[in-house]
Amino acid sequence: MRKRNRFKGKDVNGNWHSGNLTVLQVDVKDVKKGCYISNKAGLPFAFQVRPETVRQCTGLPDGKGLEMFGGDITELEVDGEIRRFVVKVGTVVRDIVSHPSFTDETARASITGVYFEWQGFKLFPLVDEHGVPDNERMVIVGNVWDNPELLEGVSGND
Repeated sequence: MRKRNRFKGKDVNGNWHSGNLTVLQVDVKDVKKGCYISNKAGLPFAFQVRPETVRQCTGLPDGKGLEMFGGDITELEVDGEIRRFVVKVGTVVRDIVSHPSFTDETARASITGVYFEWQGFKLFPLVDEHGVPDNERMVIVGNVWDNPELLEGVSGND
């Protein structure tokens, strides 16, 4: 089993780094407060990264086997149309159908996990008739920091 890089972050020079995340709230000796990504040897303060670019691995692969991170932009063919989604990790509140023996027909649920944002909707990965989840049919085409032009049509505010 290969070791999974749990976080990515972009340094001030525009380089991406993958590894473990350390967040310092205050200066500690010669290390300034901020966000740091470890190097391959595990040095925790190897790369200082811009906090707004830090993103976490979702644990889900795309259709090419690449690990998805929050902020990735993916494409998926739906009904003959190519749609773009932004990968996010967070909490979504939904009304869901209750168990038949419950008094109320629906219940409000708070679900935390990976979702795909498209035109203002927060969509959970679904499974097709062959048992393949959406994420394994998607392809990562960029991310929101390096490829903002790919966001057209994704947010619903265009």
